[in-house]
Amino acid sequence: NATRQLNGMYHITVTVGNPQQGALTFAWKKTIGQEPVTFQPDPNNELMSTVIFPKSGSYTLELTVGNGSGFVVKKTVAVTVA
Repeated sequence: NATRQLNGMYHITVTVGNPQQGALTFAWKKTIGQEPVTFQPDPNNELMSTVIFPKSGSYTLELTVGNGSGFVVKKTVAVTVA
């Protein structure tokens, strides 16, 4: 995955392998950081999301990906907003 700053927001792209070819679900949440963040999924690409951080600081985000058959993967990404 990659994170980059774009107009004061962070744009996150996820790369996911799906050998079972089932429909995937994606859920983002903030696990560390004092301020609430806003997640805006890209309506044209479920693997892309914009995250809006209201203030500078250190945050940890968690992505949960599921395939509907009980397979779930969770990954975290640390983001520092200057």
